Amino acid sequence: MYFKILILSGLLFCQLGLASQQTQQEFNKILALQFYQATHQLQNTALAKKYLAQNFVHHHLSPRKKEDSTKASYVIKDILAENNLVTIHLVSTPKKKPPHREIEIFRFEKGNISEQWSWQAL
Repeated sequence: MYFKILILSGLLFCQLGLASQQTQQEFNKILALQFYQATHQLQNTALAKKYLAQNFVHHHLSPRKKEDSTKASYVIKDILAENNLVTIHLVSTPKKKPPHREIEIFRFEKGNISEQWSWQAL
């Protein structure tokens, strides 16, 4: 009887751990979207800074020059989270230019964005 309770409590603990991890991943998705909105749609750097860790690093991987984001519209196609990483896939349509795809990857530490990788392609 004691052994069965121990196994059941262990399974419950594992399930709670998975639920906690999923909750953190969903929270990170929300933070990444809010950060992206603050930087690209609102152009509010003061607001954007509240999402960043002190040691934040932004890696620009794009082979082309980044467009002025105030002159573009965005459609988010997908958002994925795994462990402490969040990926946003979107299509950006700058005014008077063809649309292009973007990938933004965020790494979180203690509830803040510590690294960001940005990539754009036609």
